Amino acid sequence: LEGLDQDAREALLLNSIEGFSPAEIELIRGDRANSAELDIARAQKGIASMIAGSVMIIEDESMIGLELEALVRDLGHEVTGVAPTYSAAVKLGMSKKPDLILADIKLADDKTGIEAVQSLMERLGHIPTIFITAYPELYLSGERPEPAFLIAKPFTETQIRTAVGQAMFFSTTDALTEMS
Repeated sequence: LEGLDQDAREALLLNSIEGFSPAEIELIRGDRANSAELDIARAQKGIASMIAGSVMIIEDESMIGLELEALVRDLGHEVTGVAPTYSAAVKLGMSKKPDLILADIKLADDKTGIEAVQSLMERLGHIPTIFITAYPELYLSGERPEPAFLIAKPFTETQIRTAVGQAMFFSTTDALTEMS
């Protein structure tokens, strides 16, 4: 949190830790130029930028792929691309290793996102993965790779934002732990 300015850090902590509403925070802080709501949003964006990374999307429905791409970019992450098939996913992942994968399970070529992720992990090592699918029961096989999250379609923007933020945060802290 040290990378945030004092107003943003204070508003975020009062809101997320102490549970104060933006209106209550404004009363606590007195008259300030910035609204607490804007300070909280600025703090959230600041934290997101501190853990920004590259995200690969495996999705065969173009509208969903575009929606996920926009959400991920809005969070401050780079999108390495959107792959609709197993072969496109493997090719994309091999061209630039992502920090996170968002993967549908059923793909356009009768292969699965699970197979694509497994293939990439065999070649590149562990990559945090969030499976987003209309068929969550297909994933519940007990086989690897285990996702950072499993989100059922239709998903909400909040679900995606939260899952991506958590996966990137824990991925980043794992890397820091390995380095020390």
